[in-house]
Amino acid sequence: MTDHETLFLEEDSVILLKDLVEQFAAESTLPEIFDSRMDFDGFSSVLKDLMTRDLADVIVTIDEQMMPIGVLIFTATPNLFTGDIEARELVWYVKPEYRGTRIAFDLFKAFEISAVDDFNARLLIMTHLEVSMPEKLKKVYERRGYQLLETNYMKRV
Repeated sequence: MTDHETLFLEEDSVILLKDLVEQFAAESTLPEIFDSRMDFDGFSSVLKDLMTRDLADVIVTIDEQMMPIGVLIFTATPNLFTGDIEARELVWYVKPEYRGTRIAFDLFKAFEISAVDDFNARLLIMTHLEVSMPEKLKKVYERRGYQLLETNYMKRV
């Protein structure tokens, strides 16, 4: 292994993501929207259920000490309008000290490959939080054939 390795996580290893997912939530606007800290137990339960039913996958990058330093979580479900399988990224996070390396791009490529090869996805959907869409990322999406589809707004009721 060089300085990192990207692999797929099994359902029973979701607990290894706790720090990464909580860091992701803290850096986002999620705490403001949900008016609370993230509930990792609930997150873990839903994710394990989706993984068990082959509706989600987790790609994780580990460092030389086998500690998670990056993650991309996606679902794969039928598109309501076409019936084609769409793979939708839900979480894409790399620890701050590892940003600017190839880790994020390696996760992105692994997502594209797995979605098509393992889930037979015909649509790939990447999401970004409002606080994290640099122009550079937009250009990467466009170079790889992605088109802007929609913008979402969320309201807590």
